[in-house]
Amino acid sequence: MIDSQFGLAMDREIASLLDAIERESIPDRLTRLAMELQNALIEKRRRDLKN
Repeated sequence: MIDSQFGLAMDREIASLLDAIERESIPDRLTRLAMELQNALIEKRRRDLKN
C-alpha cells in the first residue's frame, strides 16, 4: 500500500516536472549545447566500454 502511494506521488511529481519543462521556452543555443553534451557523453561511454 505504501509503495503504491509512493509510486503515485512520484508519478504526479514527474508529470508536474514534465509539464513545467514543456512550458519553458528554451533558447536554441541551450538546446544545441545540451545536444553536444549528450553526444560527448555517448562518445565517452563508448570509449570507456572499449577499455
